[in-house]
Amino acid sequence: MKLSKEEKPGLRIDRIIVSSILILSFFYSSIIHSQIPVNGFCSFKEFQVKSGLNRFLPVDFNSDGWRDLVLFNGNEKSYSAQTWDKNKYSSPSTKFSSTSFYDFHIVGSDDLRGKKYAFISRKEREAGFVTFSKNGTISIQSRLKFDSNPSSIDVADINRNGKPEILVSGYNFSGLSLISEDKNKLKEISIDKNNLYSYSSFIDLDYDGYVDIVAVDMIKNSAVLFYNNRSGGFYPARSIALGNELKELRIADFTNNGFQDLIFTSAAGFEVFQGDSVSSFKKRITLKTREKPDRYTVMDLNGDGFNDVAYINLESGKLYISFAKSTNDFYQPITYFKRRGIVDINSFVDRSGRKLALLDSGGKIYFIEKVTDAENLSIPLAIKPTLIGSFTVLNTRMKGLYFLDEDQMKINFLLSRKSAFDTYYYRELSRNYNNVVVDEINRENRTFYFYSNGENVIEMLRVNFNRLEFSKRILYADGQIHDLKITSDRVKDMQTIYVLSENRRKLSIETFDFRDFRYVSSGAAEISSDVEQASITFELYKEIFHIQRNQSNLLLKKSVFNRKVQSEETLMSKSISSEKNIYSDVASFQDESINENLTAAWFYDDNNTDLFLYLRKRLNKITLKDFTPSIGSMKYIDGENENSLFLYDRTKGKIKRIDISSIGRNLDVNDLFESKNINNYIVDRLKSKKEFLIYTDSSDNLTKIKLVK
Repeated sequence: MKLSKEEKPGLRIDRIIVSSILILSFFYSSIIHSQIPVNGFCSFKEFQVKSGLNRFLPVDFNSDGWRDLVLFNGNEKSYSAQTWDKNKYSSPSTKFSSTSFYDFHIVGSDDLRGKKYAFISRKEREAGFVTFSKNGTISIQSRLKFDSNPSSIDVADINRNGKPEILVSGYNFSGLSLISEDKNKLKEISIDKNNLYSYSSFIDLDYDGYVDIVAVDMIKNSAVLFYNNRSGGFYPARSIALGNELKELRIADFTNNGFQDLIFTSAAGFEVFQGDSVSSFKKRITLKTREKPDRYTVMDLNGDGFNDVAYINLESGKLYISFAKSTNDFYQPITYFKRRGIVDINSFVDRSGRKLALLDSGGKIYFIEKVTDAENLSIPLAIKPTLIGSFTVLNTRMKGLYFLDEDQMKINFLLSRKSAFDTYYYRELSRNYNNVVVDEINRENRTFYFYSNGENVIEMLRVNFNRLEFSKRILYADGQIHDLKITSDRVKDMQTIYVLSENRRKLSIETFDFRDFRYVSSGAAEISSDVEQASITFELYKEIFHIQRNQSNLLLKKSVFNRKVQSEETLMSKSISSEKNIYSDVASFQDESINENLTAAWFYDDNNTDLFLYLRKRLNKITLKDFTPSIGSMKYIDGENENSLFLYDRTKGKIKRIDISSIGRNLDVNDLFESKNINNYIVDRLKSKKEFLIYTDSSDNLTKIKLVK
């Protein structure tokens, strides 16, 4: 018999405070996830660049307010420059240099007009200053050669005389050195010759306006603090034991409290030594991550006043963003996307706002930014998005989106409360599904019924997005599911789930009754046998449309059900032979504008498809030549005077639109869209009266929105 399984959300501890150590853990189990204010930071764009490069620098060559690109490889004496022009980058142009650039650092504040940069070259063992021309050509102004290989660089004016100095260190660099300019020549001043420093950076430790230095001693595994004597000299004052093996030192106000923090990465996540008014760095924050953050950037990405952190794992190719809740608390990280070959990450601000940029060694540059055009949009936020849909949200002008991530077995929600797609939420599922029905009868709750054709599991998820409450139930049908529909009573909070299931070639209708989202009762009754496809709809009684096969025919039948089968009629018959494969499908849709139901059935034979539309007890036929619909691809949208049915041919990559008049007689067939990479799609009015095609793309694993009408 049928089983009902109830799941209760578990509670996990978000923060554990031990002495002066604050641990922030990103949990992935059954905690009640918060709605994350992404504030529309989910627009994805990509552009072609030269392949084989592993670092890049956004710089405004021509002072037009838009960041251009310099891309390079630390082992080559060539680089690529691309200029932003009219919403796209110019074609990659290869330029040559007398040195191979390993890293750059802007001289002065990082504004749009910055043109002078410091550089280091590991291969040529050099450091110096360069400038950029309007077309991205690099001119070396001065340089200095070392006896060892630098890998860490920072720039500041150490004595406030208006001339910048370069701080140099590295895994294979002898000690810690300052490089200063004197009459267009560079000279090296050694701060420490006896130790090996993997990373070093300028920081104002005592907030006196003169920069000091923090450097990581590789041998002693400690951070050494060097204070500025205000005359250009530095002396070691104290050191901080690092404990675990830490890498990638950065200086930033990570905790948003006005003081500079020391940020490191480890195999487990981030280690942040929290700054204070005396730079004691006694408080330590550990941010655990699912994967090792190989490269990262810190910036207020969603514009809420708190610094966020975006990071990549080079092995998996995944991009994660952790948005800050407050000064020392973060939401669980969102997995934005996965690309094998991601090698570098950067963040910046230009005329269009905040941007996150990532370089793919295969020849792509990816950008994440705030949504500005919801009518032509690509959205990441999933590793492998499949099932897609929309739903209404209380007190919003724009519908919400949901899309299932098959890789992580979770359902993602994007809500538009104040602006387009400003809120993100997700829940884990027990498995992946290819169908969902949404119950929107209740004013606040939204209930999602997930199932897959050919399987017997129904997973029910009820979410209250305002109170952040959810409940989950799992049901098991007696057989393989063909279709699922629900009826709901908002006042009594009662739902009945009707399931068409097949067991041992017999089609049955099963009912599951719920009250207050609790299982009450169930029942089952046989409908027919030898059924290939079936669908249910509600008129005065239940009407089951099913395709039945016998030895010589495929029959489209309608059975009227009220506690038992009241009547059965054959709507059409198609002769078949053993030499041909004939495919078919049937689906029923509720048309709310005319309070009628539409049932569509198609039969594919000899490269043509006969489509039958049953509306107002009339059967209309359309022949679609050279078109092969995919089973389960029929979608429907109803309007005031005209309704539309959609079918998708995955082989040819075409979506056809059949416009149907309200009386079901006038039919107009058009091609809507072409793509062979559609996983799942809908056509819906996200806002006002505009119609959008919304689909998940298997070629790049993005969710895409296109205005179609």
